[in-house]
Amino acid sequence: MKALTKSVVSNKTVLLRVDFNVPMFNGRIVDDSKIVASIPTILWLKENGAKTILCSHLGRPYGQRKRTLEIEKVRLHLENLIKVPVVKGFGPTGSKTVNIIKRMGPSELCLLENVRFDKGEETNDDSFARNLSDHIDVYINDAFGTTHRAHASIEAITKYLPAYPGFLMQKEIKSLNKVVTAPKKPFVAIIGGAKIADKIRVIDNLSVLCDSILIGGGMITAFFIASKKAITSTLIEKGEVNIATRILKSYQNIELPSDVITSKTISQSSTGILKSYDELESDDLIVDIGPLAIFFIFYTRGDLQSAILPFMVATIIAVLFSYIMEKKIPVMPSIGAGIILIFGGLSLYFDNKIFI
Repeated sequence: MKALTKSVVSNKTVLLRVDFNVPMFNGRIVDDSKIVASIPTILWLKENGAKTILCSHLGRPYGQRKRTLEIEKVRLHLENLIKVPVVKGFGPTGSKTVNIIKRMGPSELCLLENVRFDKGEETNDDSFARNLSDHIDVYINDAFGTTHRAHASIEAITKYLPAYPGFLMQKEIKSLNKVVTAPKKPFVAIIGGAKIADKIRVIDNLSVLCDSILIGGGMITAFFIASKKAITSTLIEKGEVNIATRILKSYQNIELPSDVITSKTISQSSTGILKSYDELESDDLIVDIGPLAIFFIFYTRGDLQSAILPFMVATIIAVLFSYIMEKKIPVMPSIGAGIILIFGGLSLYFDNKIFI
């Protein structure tokens, strides 16, 4: 891991990739913990004379500019937190952005517009990454919640700039080292998310370490279909089912949930319905794991010592915390990626192997 020192950033123009993908409701930020988490890196750069260009995504605009996903409210909130002016950026690339960077002086801050407004971000486009690196000297990644993604501001950008981990990223790596090198057994992982393709390396790596891996999130559907459950979801690609089939054949410690949260449609007005595996209908859309599956993992393993739980919904978090409070288990909650790690620190990756 490269050392981030004063000499690296002093009087340099730094592109700082942060994860400001904060939850918003009616135009208001309801949880600013992701923003707060990167403040130490931001202020350190300012104190050491760096011209800091902050870059983040917000939501999923899929390469289109959407007013509801503009990053202006995040910029104003950051200004309020650090009591320092943050220049409004454009773009995230283009002549206006370059002109702003040129006019900035040492120790000044700028937050670019939502990086996902450009379709080149999520396609990991080299041309977009090259434009993003224009007039930048150093790249720093402090966005631990998105580092598993092969996106231009995460991966392709490192082809054009010397790259360093931010202080938040360094903290995550150190924390995972403590847990993964010698996890207390039994060790259970509950893995969520929508697409299995994004989690292949997660499952491959954790399967060696964990006694059990419980599948959660939207990708439950692909695993159910792979296990011959009659579900006809149009949201699942055939390739996802093939991956799920391969995983089930390869690893004996994969467990599927006994109950799930379902819906007939996926929208903000949808109502979640809790169903057991046997109650599922062919047109049910599976949203996430159910509480009984969580209880099974925790309460039937009274000697459980370690657990990693990525991407769980709020109702499931409530179930977990009821167990945690009862058993008096120390917990360090995640700031960014929706991870709760019991008996350990926050985790992102270890020894160049992506875990979340």
